[in-house]
This record gives sequence, C-alpha cells and structure tokens, in this order.
Amino acid sequence: MIKKILKRGVLGTIIPLAGNRLAIYLYRFSHFLHRCYIPELPYLFQYLNAIINGCEIHYKAKIGKKFRISHSRGVVIGSQTVIGNNVTIHSGVVFGKKDKNSGMPVIKDDVFIGAGAIILGDITIGTHSIIGANAVVNKSFESNVLIAGIPARIVKKIKND
Repeated sequence: MIKKILKRGVLGTIIPLAGNRLAIYLYRFSHFLHRCYIPELPYLFQYLNAIINGCEIHYKAKIGKKFRISHSRGVVIGSQTVIGNNVTIHSGVVFGKKDKNSGMPVIKDDVFIGAGAIILGDITIGTHSIIGANAVVNKSFESNVLIAGIPARIVKKIKND
C-alpha cells in the first residue's frame, strides 16, 4: 500500500476516491466529529464535501453500513434523515422535509433508489424496496415493493428470495 502511494503520489492516491467513496468518507468523518461534540468542524467538512463532490450530506444524518452512492452529484441528505444498511442511491436523489414542521424520511435496509428520486416528509420506506428514477415519494411504503411515478405508487410487489 505504501509503495503504491509513493509511486502515485498523494494526489494520485486520493483523486480516484473522489466522488462516490470520498463523499461517504467526508460524511462519516464529519458525523464522527459531531458525535465527539467538536463545534464548527463538522460543518466545515460538510461544506468541503459539497464543494468537492457536489453533494450535501448533513453531518447529523444517520447512515448505516455499506451505504453506496453511484454518482454523488446532486445528492442531498437532510439532517434528520435515517438511512439503513446496504442502501444504494444514484445521482440527484433528495431526502428532505415537505414543509417547515414535517420530519425527514427513514429508509430501511437493502433499498435501491434510482437517479433523481425525491423523498419528502416524515415517511418510512420498507426493507428490500426499489424506488424508480425520478419518483416523488411523499408517503410511506411497506417492504418488498417497486415504487415509481409522480406521485409515487406501488408498481409491483417484489418476491424476496
């Protein structure tokens, strides 16, 4: 590993991480700083993430293990959003509030979210679900469903193997 870093240089090692993994690493570091009650630094790394990767992942969001971003441009994850384990999202996905007084979405484990999907309000998306590209989700859905459309609706039940 050290030989590779010396051969490529520091920038040659870091730049391939830009985008997908770097966005997640910067989020995890800023979330760690927030949990350690270190003021101002979490916001700095959140801002750095927005500049480098073009995505805004709030440092207060709770994101599980094996979280993947296919393309980080345009991704917005709000402060109270909860995302489970093994979730994959594509570019332009937005998690946010419907209005000033509403809560944020809760995404359970093993969910796939297509490009441009917008998930708004105090809702829950069940495990093993798929949200289609450009879907506007504003109500809760159970597990094992394919969700698509504007507004989103169940297109198909998924059989879980």
